[in-house]
Amino acid sequence: MNKILISFANINNISTKEINDLVKIINDAYKVAEGDLWINSAKRVTFDEMQTLINQNQIIIATNNNEIIGSVKVTKLSENIAEFGMLATAFNHRGLGIGTKLVNAAEDWARNSGFRIMQLELLTPKHYINPSKEILKEWYTKCGYKHHSIEPFKNLFPNTYHLLAVECDFNIYHKNLF
Repeated sequence: MNKILISFANINNISTKEINDLVKIINDAYKVAEGDLWINSAKRVTFDEMQTLINQNQIIIATNNNEIIGSVKVTKLSENIAEFGMLATAFNHRGLGIGTKLVNAAEDWARNSGFRIMQLELLTPKHYINPSKEILKEWYTKCGYKHHSIEPFKNLFPNTYHLLAVECDFNIYHKNLF
């Protein structure tokens, strides 16, 4: 593996194929991690949504040999709080530290933009344990994130609640950046 490059996706130099590849990486990752949480037709992101996020400078990508192998979305929540989400790495590049590099890039962006706190929301089933989510909880804790609060999915996203196969909550984590 050559050097992994981390940068913001730019609509002027990303092809339709690369956007499709990015959408597939994200949807495949979330299908494995959250397949039991959603009805079959639910996808994490569509081509049009991804194109909009790229236009809004919200997508950081990891590339290797000009191939997109992972991404993370960054968002401003408030004057002091930024958020990352939609973290995904291509299956054939897992376990190589790409997720860590993407989270570090998201945190660097937030810090350099003046945010004091980075937030993430981890979707979890309300009435049982999802093993993938337990692994993520441990990993985020090792990355310095602390559990902050729990919010029912239906309170945050009443228009997409019907896409869930089971009742879910968002476990919200914070990390102080300074």
